[in-house]
Amino acid sequence: AVLGAPLDTVTLVHHAEAVAEVPGKRHVSYGMPVILDGERLWQTFSDIDTSEGALPYERVLGEEPYVEHIVRSALAAGVGRSEPVGEGTAYLFDARGLVEHAVGWIERNFASGGSTDLG
Repeated sequence: AVLGAPLDTVTLVHHAEAVAEVPGKRHVSYGMPVILDGERLWQTFSDIDTSEGALPYERVLGEEPYVEHIVRSALAAGVGRSEPVGEGTAYLFDARGLVEHAVGWIERNFASGGSTDLG
């Protein structure tokens, strides 16, 4: 459940970005210390860009926040539900269903470098 959090903060969408089979994902490199055999070493890691987005979502959505768009499309497709809680709204998603929906959305829109299908 996502309670009191904006829909653009559902990080399962980033997992979907990572597993979606599409070309041209943006990656970032970062360093951090790790302990290996009791010794502190500096390691460099590479991952998809979860800050700006792994793909050029602006080509498909303009300025609309892509995580929120994908999550709202999941709600519209019946993946998850929303209910009032106090003065706010709670969202409840099946994690697997949300990831499958998000992967499908990403693959439809970026299989060939980006389209205008907002499904």
